[in-house]
Amino acid sequence: MNMKNLLIPGIITLFLAVLIFLISYDKDTESLIKGDLPEVEILLPDSTTRYRVSETKGKRPVVLLFFSTTCDHCQSFAREMLKNQEKLKEFDLFMASTESLSLIKKFRNEYSLFELKNLVIGKDVFSAGIRTFHFESYPFSSIYNKQHKFIRSFEREFTVDDVISGINKE
Repeated sequence: MNMKNLLIPGIITLFLAVLIFLISYDKDTESLIKGDLPEVEILLPDSTTRYRVSETKGKRPVVLLFFSTTCDHCQSFAREMLKNQEKLKEFDLFMASTESLSLIKKFRNEYSLFELKNLVIGKDVFSAGIRTFHFESYPFSSIYNKQHKFIRSFEREFTVDDVISGINKE
């Protein structure tokens, strides 16, 4: 085969690969644009139970928080959540990390997050948070209204009051 015969199939293959990428990218970001709860599966600290955020029932606002156990801002936000648990009781709270369950359990216990009865905390099994939102630093929070439609997100430095006011502005 000469070079010309290889060039056309190569160009077609490249075109199809780019097209497939663009189609899948649109589908990945479509739920964020439309505002639906994302497909995040959280493995709970018991290491067997899994919770899908997208299947959250009820008519309460949702706060989805991605964190790292070694992140100073995440640790500060965890302390603030505990101090403001009364303000947060009207929300469904989810915290997810890609780290090991042992580190997540240690974090939950160190900051007494088990006291927040409306909090689901665990491992982001498939790193869906990063893949969905493309954030660059922790903590990252995405908030949703009572109909579970996207309102806004926060990254790195934000407070419990920022999150609550973001929901209340909606």
